[in-house]
Amino acid sequence: MSKSGVITSVLDLIGHTPIVELSRVHRGSGRVLAKCEFLNPGGSMKDRAALRIVREAEADGRLKPGSRPCSTVRLPATGS
Repeated sequence: MSKSGVITSVLDLIGHTPIVELSRVHRGSGRVLAKCEFLNPGGSMKDRAALRIVREAEADGRLKPGSRPCSTVRLPATGS
């Protein structure tokens, strides 16, 4: 993110999803909070895992940014 608060890459949005208090759902003691992972760019909490896998692969040389032919990255799926 730039100093002006403008996002310069969609990757900067991953993992910065809001937490919302569900005060209309729960009226007892304590608080019920929901993390809105569906607001990640890919719409899933899997975005965090995907970003980490790609960054680790780039760091150790298994994946080279901009390399041709294009590399394939396979991510584990939970079926959701």
